[in-house]
Amino acid sequence: MSPLLRTALQVFLSLLFAPFAWGLIRFLKSQLSGRSGVSPFVSYAQIIAGFRKENLIPPMSSWAFTGTPYVVLAASVFLVFSLPLMTLGGWASPFSQFLVFIGVLALADTFRIFGAIDAGGVIGGMGASRQMVITALSLPTLVLIFSAYALKAGTTTIDGMLMSGLTPFGQPFLLLVVIAFILIALAENGRYPVDNPETSLELTMIGEALTFSYSGPYLAMLEYAAMIRLLVFMMLLANMIFPFGLLLPNGSFQSILVMILCTLLKISIAAGLTALLESTIAKMRFYRLQEYLASAFFIALAGLALVLVTEQIL
Repeated sequence: MSPLLRTALQVFLSLLFAPFAWGLIRFLKSQLSGRSGVSPFVSYAQIIAGFRKENLIPPMSSWAFTGTPYVVLAASVFLVFSLPLMTLGGWASPFSQFLVFIGVLALADTFRIFGAIDAGGVIGGMGASRQMVITALSLPTLVLIFSAYALKAGTTTIDGMLMSGLTPFGQPFLLLVVIAFILIALAENGRYPVDNPETSLELTMIGEALTFSYSGPYLAMLEYAAMIRLLVFMMLLANMIFPFGLLLPNGSFQSILVMILCTLLKISIAAGLTALLESTIAKMRFYRLQEYLASAFFIALAGLALVLVTEQIL
């Protein structure tokens, strides 16, 4: 199968599975709390219903408000287009430079902040200020995380890092890097203990506050982009720990089926662990988030230092 076809298949499956991953977490959380919960497939209906509703745009807003959903959704689609989520050596693998990945995340967060501020609402401005703190403290940690992998793998592309076969089991010092990535993934996706993605309490929400002034198709685009981003982090983390089930350049039709089954298995395990975590811990107070993100930074820094030391010794 050609690299272009494998990349197209990855994009299609990622866009298809993203609402399922989001809905599965919500369903499993309900099961763990003793409630029946709604089907994981309800997320698809919510996105479709959102596109059928009317857009309500604040009268004093500018292009930043109306352009934000398109930029954020395009950024999420670019991530599934370029990153090795389900296949290695794809057509867009040269774009999987880790600095490009971090830059796209920063671009999406910046426009989300602009859109919330431009609406002129108090809740949006409060959420924007909180999101700026999270973005400013989490993205430098991602630089350290992928720098450690790049030094060990000898490449700056995330596709090349996974091709090198590095795992925390074969390289124990990378365990610190993986732990830091888990902490940042929870923060970047607004999950516990950083944020509650399903809250309606204005004084505590962060991610929901950024989309508070949006409605209709614009809100559906932002929610869909958040689902895609969550899937990207889930698959990257799963591939960093267990790099199996990925579609290789010489893959056959049977390998495509294996890739789909492994992808669903990774999504199910990641969703189950996320639901279990969110069912057993409480949301952290905002003034303690600096300690949480600083801990992730120094864990990643320690992992990078261990990689440098081992490289010097060997």
